[in-house]
Amino acid sequence: RAPLTRNPVIQFVTIDFPDLQGKRSPAEDLKEVTDFLGKYWSSQVTNPITLDFKIPSSYIRMPLKVVDYGMNIDFFSKEWRPNTAFDYVRAAVKEADPTIDFTKADVMVIAVPAEVTRAQVAAFIAESSEARFPNQGFQTSEKKIMNTLVMAGATGSKDHELLNWAHELGHNFGLTDLRNVQNKAMQDSSDLGIYDLMNSMLAPELLGWNRFIVGGLNDNQVRCVSSGSTTHLIRPVAMPTKEEKLVVIPTGRFTAIAVESRRAIGFDSPMGTASEGVIVYEIDSTVPYGLSTMKLVPRVGSTDKQWRRDSALKIGDAVTTQGWKITVVETGDFGDVVKVEKVG
Repeated sequence: RAPLTRNPVIQFVTIDFPDLQGKRSPAEDLKEVTDFLGKYWSSQVTNPITLDFKIPSSYIRMPLKVVDYGMNIDFFSKEWRPNTAFDYVRAAVKEADPTIDFTKADVMVIAVPAEVTRAQVAAFIAESSEARFPNQGFQTSEKKIMNTLVMAGATGSKDHELLNWAHELGHNFGLTDLRNVQNKAMQDSSDLGIYDLMNSMLAPELLGWNRFIVGGLNDNQVRCVSSGSTTHLIRPVAMPTKEEKLVVIPTGRFTAIAVESRRAIGFDSPMGTASEGVIVYEIDSTVPYGLSTMKLVPRVGSTDKQWRRDSALKIGDAVTTQGWKITVVETGDFGDVVKVEKVG
């Protein structure tokens, strides 16, 4: 996967078609997107990073009309076939390869003019390699590209589309969907509710654990607890600080309990005060793709079973799971103080 914490190079392959021609430069069309992606992803890590966007000065004309590439089939429909996207990417690379140097590229983005509609390109996806050519990625003259993003026409508000860009790029950085996606038409986010961009766009700041596994948290920002009774001051995950943000209790080789603080700041600003506080969640990395590897442990009395807006622990609240009790003993704008006790 692309190295988020090492200034990844995002190489755009900007293509247009005889019936969908660019009216501006690609950089103009993509400015809001690249500005947002740079702002979002740089805010998810502790140490400064820069997303290095490489954008051609003009669109590269594809030989066929846009619908001839079959990308007008909705990703969530039964008619969608992944091979269609792979063929589309290879066709774009074939046209672009003579004029683009992919030597430093960590991610390749197939982008089209801003006028594209969902009826023309309907699948906004992140791809790596395909079953019929395993681990081959997409071959360019310079290197094999294993992380590819495919832009689609808009389907929601501007804010929704920008978060969608950030979500799909998250896959290229090694993050998986955290909701139940086994049935693409009936996806379920209830395991984590509103939290984490890879699960929902309602409180899109990444979980502390996701930040940790992509290198976004320094080791000394994680408190690892294995026994006894300890107390920890944790800062909200969205707060720009090098102080501690995550408590992790290993419960097995592939399992753990995580504890973090959330506030309506940063990209979590819209989530509301009811969702602020300490969230406790269980991690099980043996859970297969298509199901969430993380599940909230909601506060006692929580009633929202779908979006878990009332699952965060407030001052005085405690939950017990897998023989561990987590209690919020102090809270404020600074974050939360939690007591972690082995009770079983």
